[in-house]
Amino acid sequence: MPEDTQQDSPEPQRRRLRSVVETALWVAAIVAVYLWSQGNIAPAVQAGEEAPDFSLVSTEGRPYRLSDYRGRVVVLNFWATWCGPCRQELPTLSSMHVAMEKDGIIVMAVALDSAADDVRQMAGELKLHMPVLFNDGETGKKFGIRGFPTTFIIGTDGRVSKVFTGYTTEWSLKRAVKAALEARTGKA
Repeated sequence: MPEDTQQDSPEPQRRRLRSVVETALWVAAIVAVYLWSQGNIAPAVQAGEEAPDFSLVSTEGRPYRLSDYRGRVVVLNFWATWCGPCRQELPTLSSMHVAMEKDGIIVMAVALDSAADDVRQMAGELKLHMPVLFNDGETGKKFGIRGFPTTFIIGTDGRVSKVFTGYTTEWSLKRAVKAALEARTGKA
């Protein structure tokens, strides 16, 4: 038997195994994304339901209790510092707060993650002029937050009038606020 006969080296076998493993991981990732997209990412609290009360502290150290704003329309946003769409949406919410506060509307943003310093830093970077609140570990659970950002429009009666999961345009937010205000005044 000649000595130059080459046996199947381990390198091609490793490449084949690696290719099979990579393919399996890609298929698993695609299936996971599909299954997740078919699931319900809507929060537990839905339109028509009473908004759970909370008492949270802002980045300035001021306490905010949701029930103190009964009689006013509240735009309540849940976000995270690592969330790209949140970073895009927060300045719009801040502008809405500044423009609509004189009409009795308050916009609050609850940071559900991160260290307090990260939340303060992001609020400063984005120049947010609205109450930015720290989560207490329970408020996000009470509302059943499952995706970011999630925004609740809460009517003057303390009931949720609209829920947005994911990035929402300023137009959609203003339309929902207007509907909540009209419900208060009985206009249609």
